[in-house]
Amino acid sequence: MNSYNKMNIKFLSIVSYIGPLFVIGKFSYEKDSDQVNFHYRQGEILFFTMFILVLFSLIFDYIFNFVSESLSIICFLFKIGIGVTWVILSIMGILSAISGSKTHLPIIGVLLERISNKEV
Repeated sequence: MNSYNKMNIKFLSIVSYIGPLFVIGKFSYEKDSDQVNFHYRQGEILFFTMFILVLFSLIFDYIFNFVSESLSIICFLFKIGIGVTWVILSIMGILSAISGSKTHLPIIGVLLERISNKEV
């Protein structure tokens, strides 16, 4: 039986939702803990999903900038929406990690379940 430090588990679970810092939980000693494993995987999916959305919005903004100013404004608003969504989902994940529960984030939790089912 592994004896993990509860403060480390809580810290690693919280840090998992702060951008690319999910890597800390992924390579830590406590990575085999159910809570740390759940939160770093959910933080990882959140980071890469939002990163891909930001990348697509930058590409579309670059393309639409030559076509029309109004399309560029729409891309700018889309980027703001992505940023706000990222912050809200990160806060929800951090609150879940603080409380010690394993609550699935909207949309990210569905992706986590699908990826977990494919790995088995």
